[in-house]
Amino acid sequence: PMEAAESSLEEYPFDKKDPIIIQNILGPTKDFAFCSIPKNGCSRWRRFLRRVQGVKNYMSYPHNSYRNGLHYSEDFPPDLFDENKETPLIRIATVRDPLARLLSAWMEKILSGDRLPTACSNQQRAVNNFTEFVSCLEDTKVEACSWDEHWAPQTCQCHMRTMRYDLLLPVERVGEWTKPLMACLGLEKFTKNFTANGQEFGSEQSKAGGSARTGASKKVCSYYTAETFARARALYPNDLLFSTWDWSDCVDG
Repeated sequence: PMEAAESSLEEYPFDKKDPIIIQNILGPTKDFAFCSIPKNGCSRWRRFLRRVQGVKNYMSYPHNSYRNGLHYSEDFPPDLFDENKETPLIRIATVRDPLARLLSAWMEKILSGDRLPTACSNQQRAVNNFTEFVSCLEDTKVEACSWDEHWAPQTCQCHMRTMRYDLLLPVERVGEWTKPLMACLGLEKFTKNFTANGQEFGSEQSKAGGSARTGASKKVCSYYTAETFARARALYPNDLLFSTWDWSDCVDG
């Protein structure tokens, strides 16, 4: 269980609907709630859950909450997350090292995309490199939970600071927990032939069928310096629980 942080930051409703996806279908599967945080493999997971729901073109429209066929928490009665219910939902979230996630967001959405950082839009400020991006986030008066969902703190999303989660699964170890999780939830049959070329969901190859593969986790030492490492950590005090690397890893490496 994750204790609620003391921060007073307000929760921010991304994706038009609360990004907690509810999976409740008839059959041997278990009911569960899945927190789909951007940059934590959310595209792959939304496609996979669309397949579980029986959607034929499950690889399309994963992020359009009004077309993707998924069910969200706001579509259910308010007592959905009552822990005293006889058969409570299993609450699951994928989490990621906050600095690797920040770099991945920069590489996909700004360096390779055309998205102006929300935090800088009211400053008429250009962002030409990753260090300037970190500076922009430091200087903005916009609260962190109101940043673009791809780099807003993970603990701002899916009520994570106020609701107990049963499983916080690190993206960096997806190869270790995917199969046991699928077995626990009764979803093994949906993992087969996930991609057009027959790759299984959860395999390294199937990742190409989901969110953009920036390789940020392997590039942190190339983009960060000791200074930007410390400054970026200060931006995500509540997300440091999910850290998987330290600057000494770059120095020692």
